[in-house]
Amino acid sequence: MWRVLAVYSFLAACSFKPASQGDDDPPIDAQDNDTPFEGIEPDTRSCFGDGTFEACIHEIAPQPALTLATSVSTAVGAPCLDPVPASFWAQPGQPDACVVVAESIAIATTTVTGPRPLVLVSTSTITVTGALDVSSRQGIAALGPAANSALCGAATVPGGVTGAGGAPGGSFRTAGGDGGNGADGTGTAAAAAVGAPDLLRGGCPGTKGGGINGADGGSGGGVVYLVAAGSITISGAINASGAGSGPGGVVSGGGGGGSGGMIVLWAPAIDTTGGRVVANGGAGAAGGDNNTVGDAGNDPDPDAPGTQPDGGSSAGRGGGGGKGYATPTVAAKGGLGDAITEGGGGGGGGAGYIKSNQALTGMVSPAATVP
Repeated sequence: MWRVLAVYSFLAACSFKPASQGDDDPPIDAQDNDTPFEGIEPDTRSCFGDGTFEACIHEIAPQPALTLATSVSTAVGAPCLDPVPASFWAQPGQPDACVVVAESIAIATTTVTGPRPLVLVSTSTITVTGALDVSSRQGIAALGPAANSALCGAATVPGGVTGAGGAPGGSFRTAGGDGGNGADGTGTAAAAAVGAPDLLRGGCPGTKGGGINGADGGSGGGVVYLVAAGSITISGAINASGAGSGPGGVVSGGGGGGSGGMIVLWAPAIDTTGGRVVANGGAGAAGGDNNTVGDAGNDPDPDAPGTQPDGGSSAGRGGGGGKGYATPTVAAKGGLGDAITEGGGGGGGGAGYIKSNQALTGMVSPAATVP
């Protein structure tokens, strides 16, 4: 719910007078207050967002105009506000987050990693002209912020030894693809999709492939929340996609791709014309046979949100990996390992979650949830 906002610098310039102030009272900036917002009625606090995503900054002095660095970690330390006041979230339950509050925020090219969600709050505008990357990627140890949420739970690794089963992709807003059967092991079914989350959380990882050399599953995408008092303009891209699975070993199953993560946008005006907002799923890896390791699954391409990333090839190997989610196509199941030593392919990762209080144009995958 939007509330009438009052930023301290605005009050000082305009001598804002709340409803409780009488005609003969001195203006706010002339009163002897211990803090800038003391004396302001609760319904004029600087609060942004709605529901469980409503954030309040009446105890926070915004930084001046900020250009986000090319690399940001959400671990404790700059640019994160630490500690975050207990009053920041209007409702309890949100996880510890890296909160950045500034008068305006500009993003050219920024890669974000770390254990906590990233929350960007502007008292005026946020502009994304390049790439805000909170994704996870195959073969890179640094994950998107708060990826692989503990809310995902632990999946069962497929069975089998020689020609083991393939693993499922991670499930989030849509289900991941099931793992394919291997020559002597059954692939594991993907978890069910979850409902629209009301807390910030990262995407879910794919499961490790079966067998002694089973491929590790791809990691889920990270999470970012952009909220502005004025407007959000995205002419570049926000990418919260999951990672493709690593290569499967010999006589083992392929791992599942990671699901997309989470992107939340809130502002009175949001323009994504010509931009891209993406939280797609990574692809599953191919199973290996007795001589050859399976191919890795591919990461989603944020420049082509409607194109599913390819799974690992089955050529001369075990079952092929399943494609990951890309709007509007669900993640694919891993292929079968037919020969006596072939492992099954891993399933593709499911869709992430995009939430916005305004309708989004441009290329958006999956479709945003809009009130």
